[in-house]
Amino acid sequence: MIAPMNFDKKDQAALDRAVGQLQETFGDGLRAVSVTGEAASSAYRPARSPLSIAVVLDQVTPDALRRLRPLLKGWRRRRIGTPLLMDPLYIDDSRDVFPLEFLDLGDRHKILYGPKDLFEGATIHTEHLRLEVEEQIKGKLLH
Repeated sequence: MIAPMNFDKKDQAALDRAVGQLQETFGDGLRAVSVTGEAASSAYRPARSPLSIAVVLDQVTPDALRRLRPLLKGWRRRRIGTPLLMDPLYIDDSRDVFPLEFLDLGDRHKILYGPKDLFEGATIHTEHLRLEVEEQIKGKLLH
């Protein structure tokens, strides 16, 4: 069971259940689970905000994806979408490619499971951030 984090009872129960299912499915291979986005921010609306989660496994493999798939249908009924699935190597290798996304994860998440918060204090180099912002702006101008 995860510690309550100001979610309404149904949202808390849905998150508790999802974390329990992930623990059953992946055992010691489950590193962390976080609520992300709107539900992890001051914009959270009980029983309305999507319950987006990020799941960190030891390794994301085709087998892990197959094992996760049966859980998704039940989660959708509880407003939990397909999780952002990552492993530590992906996180370390992707901060330079997705600096805005990792800054957002660092700012808007609540850890549900796991001894270590893999998103907080993520090192994002300003040059990587500048390049992504420039690419986004120029891409939108071209369209």
